[in-house]
Amino acid sequence: MNGPDVNRSRRQAWLSPCLSLLIPGLGQFWAGRRSRGGSILLAVVSSSLLVSWYGRQPFWYAVPLMVWIWGVWDAHGLAQEQPRPRPILLPVVALLAMSYGIGWQ
Repeated sequence: MNGPDVNRSRRQAWLSPCLSLLIPGLGQFWAGRRSRGGSILLAVVSSSLLVSWYGRQPFWYAVPLMVWIWGVWDAHGLAQEQPRPRPILLPVVALLAMSYGIGWQ
């Protein structure tokens, strides 16, 4: 009887990163970490707007994309049987470097 439960939990574990691929932070929201999901959505949207408004070099678009990919990785970690949230240092440093770099122009 453990077979269907194991398959069901595996399917649900992959639903969270798939949702985060569609909309940043949706996988965290679905996994029960609503404030974390909202923060990721806010970070991706605000950094994308900042880059499109002020960024003169196209390589700055890599930072919102990197934060989005990090969110997918984080959603996968949160959806496991034993949730393991990923360290938030990487996206924070990337966003700070982007803000500094764009502001320096």
